[in-house]
Amino acid sequence: MHLLSAKRMIFITLIMIPLNACIEDKKLHNPIYTIQKETIPKTGPGVIFHYNFDSLEHRSNKAEICLHLKIFNSPEGKCEIYSDVEIIDRAEKNKSLRLYQNKHQMNNRYIIKLETPIFEDHEELYVGYWIRFSDNFSFGKGGKLPGGLIGIEKGKPYPAHGNEVTRDSGFSVRSMFYTRGYWNREQDVNRYPQLYTYIYHEDMEGRSGDKTSYRLGGYPLDFLRKSIDSHISRSTTSMAEFFKPGYFIVTRVKMNSYKNNDGLVEVFINGKNVIHNDNYSFSYSKKYGINKATFSFFYGGNINWKPYTSDKDKSYIEIDDIILSTAMIE
Repeated sequence: MHLLSAKRMIFITLIMIPLNACIEDKKLHNPIYTIQKETIPKTGPGVIFHYNFDSLEHRSNKAEICLHLKIFNSPEGKCEIYSDVEIIDRAEKNKSLRLYQNKHQMNNRYIIKLETPIFEDHEELYVGYWIRFSDNFSFGKGGKLPGGLIGIEKGKPYPAHGNEVTRDSGFSVRSMFYTRGYWNREQDVNRYPQLYTYIYHEDMEGRSGDKTSYRLGGYPLDFLRKSIDSHISRSTTSMAEFFKPGYFIVTRVKMNSYKNNDGLVEVFINGKNVIHNDNYSFSYSKKYGINKATFSFFYGGNINWKPYTSDKDKSYIEIDDIILSTAMIE
């Protein structure tokens, strides 16, 4: 049985060293947080943290949810929730966090924004999460999926939002969805978003991240739902044809070796490999490793990528099992 349907009712506790107890990293000469992995109950080999929502009350508010997500809510982390929330029963004894799409919230394109502080460098990390979209969810023009891994020197912004990448200036590995072809914001037609990795790395051209499409069954992968878009000529593979509604997405990043372009990015959906690229330079001189994780869902590009309206019934995403690990998440 998959990890997500066989959770062992383990309550996860993350112990963070406070600001005045930061250690000094000899290589970076910057104070960084140390995650004390030996104090965390394990749900699998290499797990650094694992958050589910089983211990929360159904009526938990945003502040209570952020208190639960300790590493994101710590100093120098971020826990910002912009949508209406609800803790719902996902399966027997299991709960998940439901985040509602707010059609009136036009001043902010985020639904949720989570970032860890900078922690100790790693050569290889895996970030995973479970996500489900309501059938009436509006993807708009496009946006970013949760589950990002980043490497940066402390005190510097990580590459994103059109920031230029130079040698040893940092990297970010995220995933995104993007609607191909015609899209009308007022009507939100052609909900046909394709999935990509979106990576800022040292050899990228231009100021936007490099996109590489998820592929499965020989075709690019998208969120197409046959019941809605069966009239569209098929040139992609639909998530719904391969997976039940609800996806466990794992991103693996492995650093490049010294002065080589052999950094690795892989993405798995419910155990199926949809991305494998091994030609990245993340830090030419090995000045840093992977030392930050993000878990944000937002539209953009820019605010105009957000749907102008959502369907009459409340639409939402559900998330669960937010995991960071040094080993593959099964």
